[in-house]
Amino acid sequence: MPAGSRALQQFAPVAGPGPAVYVEAEQLETLVPPKPVALYTLQQFMSSGVVNWGGYKFTYYSQQVLPGPGLAIPGRHVNEDGYVSDAHGFIVLAGSAPKGTVYDTPFGYQGKIYDRGTSGNHLDVYIR
Repeated sequence: MPAGSRALQQFAPVAGPGPAVYVEAEQLETLVPPKPVALYTLQQFMSSGVVNWGGYKFTYYSQQVLPGPGLAIPGRHVNEDGYVSDAHGFIVLAGSAPKGTVYDTPFGYQGKIYDRGTSGNHLDVYIR
């Protein structure tokens, strides 16, 4: 790139042809993507017990009942919404897919498989 020229990167707030934001490359490190909108709060999830969404059946289990100290979850913490999460913000899931598999969820976060205990399209979400 010639000296003095600026590199611009295009970002769209949602997928598709909608409006875009352009920023200089030097600013990329300071950008934080917006938190996805949750279709269900933790309270709604716990009240219903089961959420069927996107072809998956989501249930939950609490670290108060099953602490899971043997799970290798880097940066494990309970996030601001009450979900057990890893250092990268993925909520912790149990399922039959290979460990590390990432899923979209209706809870405002993507989830990652760290544990076993369900099969097929059934995913358990680890909560506070």
